[in-house]
Amino acid sequence: MKKAIKYIHLVLSLPAGIVLTIICLTGAILVFDDEINQLINPSRYYVEKTTQAPLPLNQLIDIVNKQLPNNSVSEIQLHNDPERTAVATLKEGFRVSAFINPYSGEVLAISPYRETFFFKVMSLHRWLMDSSRTTGKWITGVSTIFMVVLLITGLILWFPNKKKKIKSSITIKRKAGFNRKLYDIHKVLGAYASIVLLTLSLTGLMWSFDWYKNAVGRIFSIEMSEGKHGGGNAKGSRHEQKKNDVKAGSHSVIQWDAMLETIKQKVPKYSYIRLGEDKATVLPVDALHERATDIYSFDAETNEIKSVKYYKNENQRKMNGWVYVLHTGSWGGWFTKIITFIAAIIGSSLPITGYWMFIRRIRKKHK
Repeated sequence: MKKAIKYIHLVLSLPAGIVLTIICLTGAILVFDDEINQLINPSRYYVEKTTQAPLPLNQLIDIVNKQLPNNSVSEIQLHNDPERTAVATLKEGFRVSAFINPYSGEVLAISPYRETFFFKVMSLHRWLMDSSRTTGKWITGVSTIFMVVLLITGLILWFPNKKKKIKSSITIKRKAGFNRKLYDIHKVLGAYASIVLLTLSLTGLMWSFDWYKNAVGRIFSIEMSEGKHGGGNAKGSRHEQKKNDVKAGSHSVIQWDAMLETIKQKVPKYSYIRLGEDKATVLPVDALHERATDIYSFDAETNEIKSVKYYKNENQRKMNGWVYVLHTGSWGGWFTKIITFIAAIIGSSLPITGYWMFIRRIRKKHK
């Protein structure tokens, strides 16, 4: 039995190993993308502490739009932290963000997401930088399926069948030779990281294959609709934005301040509020995680709330939200992010140590 499992483990690891190293290494980098961005570019995310009140939102957006001759604000996100900048999503371009001083209206920086380092890392992670997002996406998806099988077969091979082997199965022999240490690193660290890596693999497949996503939905009795993951953070297509442009007419039509005041009355304790032309997305302070947002739709004429989509009542958004935070490791704050980062680094090393052991075995046979 173990001989067959070893064969499966070997046959799947050889073609998928390099891709899995890339996926795990880029995934490790993406765990701390927000923190790295804030560390490298603090002026984009923070302003000096002041006793001054933020500008009224209508005035703020008018000032910002005057600094954007070929663009305008489509959405704006406000944090419940007086030292944080406001972040606007612009109408023209894909996920183009403007970082704004909420006290002066100064545009501190403009960042098109597709031109950032982390977009390139994400593109490598998800599609192997395949601009068509077809072949590369398929390769990473199939490799991730292989990863699931490799982790399960690896755990079966690692599991000690005798009590006296337990110690050797959970420790790395420090005084052993290089090759033995490498074997222990592959076996022991792989076992320690296996549960986290399985979680990352099973959640990652949600972005790879619709059939898998739909199957998971059926397991939880959830009908999956078309669209992106992420609990309400997906942006509309350019065509949809243009339709909204016509509908809104101009920014003077949108009563930003009235919308903000209405939301603050409804949710006085919030982490952030993101306002659009006819909706507001709110992350309450007591939200379970960063994707547990509530969405308020406004009547364009009366500026009153006409409907609310609470995260807790929407099964698909709940599932997508949990898939996202489990995949990124953000569900438990810094602690789970660090655990996820370490597991991803270990995952990136497993194919390398595996290749080394395979090459060594081939050399021994030819001696």
